[in-house]
Amino acid sequence: ASLEEHTRAVETSDQSAHKVRWDNLLDLAGLELGHDDVEALQAATRAHAGYAAHSDSTSSQLAISAMFAGMAHTAIGQLKPAEGMLNTSLQYYAKVFSREHAESVRALSQLAQALAAQGRYEESLQMLDERRRAVNAKPGPDSRLALHRLLARQLEVALLHGDLEAAGRLIEPTRASLADVAAERERGPAIIAEARWHQLSGRPEAAAKVLDAWLMKLSPEQMAQPFVQRARLTRAEAEIALGRHDRARPLMEQ
Repeated sequence: ASLEEHTRAVETSDQSAHKVRWDNLLDLAGLELGHDDVEALQAATRAHAGYAAHSDSTSSQLAISAMFAGMAHTAIGQLKPAEGMLNTSLQYYAKVFSREHAESVRALSQLAQALAAQGRYEESLQMLDERRRAVNAKPGPDSRLALHRLLARQLEVALLHGDLEAAGRLIEPTRASLADVAAERERGPAIIAEARWHQLSGRPEAAAKVLDAWLMKLSPEQMAQPFVQRARLTRAEAEIALGRHDRARPLMEQ
């Protein structure tokens, strides 16, 4: 609400305030992702267009706004526009960071997700595997985070592809990479993916155990985040598989 109010206040200000306006919209897009992806898309698209219209905008601003727009497109099923925006993001990131940098990897990971959602699994996995080899060959200060992002996405794509054998080979390295990641929003997708692997492999008890061990550590504020709702849904699926519908219902209602 504070960002929206400030954005409205600068809408009618002089041209020198344009950076504040686009920065506010970019922050709004980041906050809305996962909560209201249509709003996130509108904010990110406006921010990206605003940055693109001014020569003093940085490549980082253009890269992040394009990435947020691509993520929002993916979330609402607009996969071709998502692919275009994420490729644009990678082009701008290439002007700022190396291919092995964690932020470049983040954009690549989002692109891989958009490709996999189109059924282009092999292309997605090949892209992720090639970048993982590059990061391993040229380690840097943020290589561990970059590797975690790549491993977690490879695991998610393998599961989306239905390749439980390939997913199984990624479980241990992905789990090990969690030690290098502090933010729960970064850890969550990998933990949920491991639980889904157990679930799809016919081990709902193991899926429930993985999720419970993680969820019990989260703060009340973290429990309100979108990634936790995905975890609750996966946890409910495990209870249904175990025939415990009475336990699944409150998780689904939450």
